[in-house]
Order: sequence, then structure tokens, then C-alpha cells
Amino acid sequence: MGKVLTIMLCLLCVAGGAAVGLNYDRISPYLPAFLQDIGSGPDETPIPTPTVMKTPSPAKTPTPTVTKTPTPTKTPTPTVTNTPTPTPTPTPLPEGTKEIVGTWIGSKTINLFIVKASADFRVVFRADNTARVTGVLNAPGYDNVPFDREITWSYLGSGRYRGAYGSTSIIFVVKGDVMTMTVNPYKLGLTDNKILDMDIDAELRKTAF
Repeated sequence: MGKVLTIMLCLLCVAGGAAVGLNYDRISPYLPAFLQDIGSGPDETPIPTPTVMKTPSPAKTPTPTVTKTPTPTKTPTPTVTNTPTPTPTPTPLPEGTKEIVGTWIGSKTINLFIVKASADFRVVFRADNTARVTGVLNAPGYDNVPFDREITWSYLGSGRYRGAYGSTSIIFVVKGDVMTMTVNPYKLGLTDNKILDMDIDAELRKTAF
């Protein structure tokens, strides 16, 4: 049986070869394409590469933005401006006041026959038209007797002033820092000795203003 098949295959091959030879002119134009198809083999469909599905990375939770609370602006401490105390404008003194106000000192000695008397004076004139007369009297029967009197004064004009003690008046004349005055020791009550009942001129000088 095997030999029979072999013989039949050989006969088919011979017959096929003869047929090709006889029809070569007809089939030659188609041979290159046929051979090309044979050489290419069966259609090879490429096996698709399996797609690798990447597991998506979990979304990162955004870090919350820390909002800084602004530091409150410090309210500047208000500068306290000390309002300067206005210097009071001095009230002008009445005429003649500036010249006499202050402290005046002086002394006087008199010789009357066998009587000798002396006195030291200190007069403080104030701007309120008052003055204080103090001193020491030396006379017969009055050895170092102090006296102290409060008087008032008024301006007469031209550097002249009148001092008053009760009903007794004293005249003061001011020229710069020199003052002359006329006093009556008896009338001022400085002595009871009638011999000293007289007007006596004395000179004083200004030592303090």
C-alpha cells in the first residue's frame, strides 16, 4: 500500500511538472507574486503586548496653608506735650513806686549844747504804700532804746514822698540810691524829751531792692 502511494505521488509530480512546462509562458508573469506570497508565509498577526494598567498613585492631600494671624499694630502712646505755663505779665507799678521800694539804712547824730543824741535808722518801703521804720535811739535818758513804727507813704511827684504816722508826717526825697528825710523824734514818740521836739534831717542809702 505504501509503495502504491509513493508511485502515485511520483506520477503526480511528473504530471505537474509537465503541466507547468507546457503552460510556463502563461503562468510566468504570476510566478514572482506567487513566490513572494509563499515566501512570506502565513499572515503573522503580532500578538498585542498586554497593556499594563498602572495603579494611579493616591492623590496627595494638599498641606493646609497656615494663615498667620497678623500681629496687631501697636497704637503709639500719644506724646504728652507740656504746655508751657505762660509767664504772667507783671503789672506796671504806679509812678514813683520802683524808686522807693526796698531797704534804706542811715544814721544821724546831733549836738545841742550839752545834749548829744544819735539814732540809727532802717526803713523798709513796700509796694503796697506801707513801710516799717526801725532803729536805735541814744539820747539823755534813752540809752540804746530801740524803736519800731509802721507808717504809710504816698508819692508827691518829682522824687518826693510823704510818710504818715498817726497825725505826724515825714518827708522823704529820693535821688537815685540816696534818700533824705526829715523827722521829729518827739512827735514820732521816740522820746519824751522836749529838747528833741525838732525836725532833724537824716540821710539814708538804699541797700536792697
